[in-house]
Amino acid sequence: MDSMKDVKEAKKYQAWIGVGVLTLFIISSVIINNGVFAANQALFSYGYYGGTYGYKTTTTSSDATPNSSGTITAAVSNTSADLTWSAPTTTTLATLIANGGGSISSYNIYYNTSSISTCASGSGGSSTTSTTAAVTISGLTSGTAYNVVVCAVDNNNNEGNPKTGSFTTASAAGSSGGGAGGGSAGTSIFSSPSSTTTSTSKGSTTSTTVTSVSVVSDADALVSALGLTRNTAAEATNAKKVASSVAQFKATLTAEQKVIATNFVTYGTSSATIALGSGERLALVRDQLETLGRLSLTALEQLSTGQKPTERNLVKEKSQVALALKVFIKLTGHKPDFKKSNEDLAWNTLQYRIRFPRNLNKEKTGILKFKAVEKRNPATPFDWSEVRAWGYQLGAK
Repeated sequence: MDSMKDVKEAKKYQAWIGVGVLTLFIISSVIINNGVFAANQALFSYGYYGGTYGYKTTTTSSDATPNSSGTITAAVSNTSADLTWSAPTTTTLATLIANGGGSISSYNIYYNTSSISTCASGSGGSSTTSTTAAVTISGLTSGTAYNVVVCAVDNNNNEGNPKTGSFTTASAAGSSGGGAGGGSAGTSIFSSPSSTTTSTSKGSTTSTTVTSVSVVSDADALVSALGLTRNTAAEATNAKKVASSVAQFKATLTAEQKVIATNFVTYGTSSATIALGSGERLALVRDQLETLGRLSLTALEQLSTGQKPTERNLVKEKSQVALALKVFIKLTGHKPDFKKSNEDLAWNTLQYRIRFPRNLNKEKTGILKFKAVEKRNPATPFDWSEVRAWGYQLGAK
């Protein structure tokens, strides 16, 4: 009897030892994991934290919130306003936000006919949200001045510093209203009738003059501005291609935007886009519908001259982060360092299919690298963005 009792006591003792060991294991694992996470947070400003790509994640709003966004521009009609701005690049602790806003999840937009300057739902007026650095506000009163505030929201739901602006809707007769940094009647994309864009890619600088959207929507005015001859047969052919592309990528374009896309494909809008040729311009439109989900002449000009687009779609960016990161690591052996301009531009080339002034030697280098890494020839639009990312940026000398 005593021996059986001893056995039971021994088993009971062993069970308690097991529970104690398991408890100590769990506690030590949590401590170690937190220590490693803290070390990563302290040592690296760039990388994946909490499933996001960008600056260090925070748990309290006092740690680091986004700084204010760039200047708000407005293109107005009598009852609506298309607002655009640039994403904040730093936090309130001066930490760089990777990828021009890769850790910004959304924007809160507040607007009112009276004074407004803070990021708070209780500040009065109306509000809306956007996942990109652009929004359309509808249901406005014609000929009326509005104040607006844009506040970036990071992936930890911290609302950043406010960026204020103002605009005036057009009168019912259709006259232009003043914008926050510029405006025009109708659905405009540029803040002025024309502007000059300069881009630099590995030492070579390209300047182009872009034409206002009101001109691009009028084929006669566009060819006159560009010094070209109108080709209605080409317009009809390209209109079908644009319509097919819109349907394929499930994008939503107005009738005017489809005309703008058709004219862009047929004629171009600047010296840089004319040089691309009609086929490449169509490819640019298709790439934009796929990566941005809408049409932007500003972004088309930027993408054609080796620049990062100022209009972005963070939802679509995040959906292809895994693929872009996998390819980037294949090419370089490491994750992108956004403090290096060529790695930052290469990453955006993978995300938005940026083009560069043609250099056949660089493209040949990119193709050879692609074949060595992927063991096949480039075939898809993304494949060719990989070729350009290496040829023009990562492998360029």
